[in-house]
Amino acid sequence: MKILSGLLLIFLFNIHLVSAQQNNQPVLTVMPVYFELKNALVNSDVVTASAKAGELVNAMKSSDFKSFNGNDPAPVFDLNSKIISAAGQMANTKDISEQRQFFAALSQDLFALAKRVKLSDQTVYQMYCPMKGSYWLSAESIVRNPYYGKAMLSCGSVTESIKP
Repeated sequence: MKILSGLLLIFLFNIHLVSAQQNNQPVLTVMPVYFELKNALVNSDVVTASAKAGELVNAMKSSDFKSFNGNDPAPVFDLNSKIISAAGQMANTKDISEQRQFFAALSQDLFALAKRVKLSDQTVYQMYCPMKGSYWLSAESIVRNPYYGKAMLSCGSVTESIKP
């Protein structure tokens, strides 16, 4: 009987573990979509940036941040709302300057969220553009500035990173 109870306990724990991992998967889709959005802005591709911003809205909405709320869930939910709002505004405009403005706010909020919630299995680098006075995030430490495209592609530097 004890063996049966022990096996049942192990079985239930494994189901809980698999369920928790599946719930985290949408959260891990946020950064790859963001990086694709950033790359579209680097290439000054308004259409792709708009589409990727829409994908980011969906990724944020499908992510379950309830399991990551810690002691005070308010900052996580507030950041989530701000990111969804900025990404939604980016998706609805075809003006590259406006997209880049929304991207600046989105990037700052996404970095704050990434400090509270694991959004990536890889290092995330925060970059800073002194000409724009704005930040962005990157999967690599090489600077590819999304604010000025090819005109100032390498303008900026790494300011911080979040390790997985």
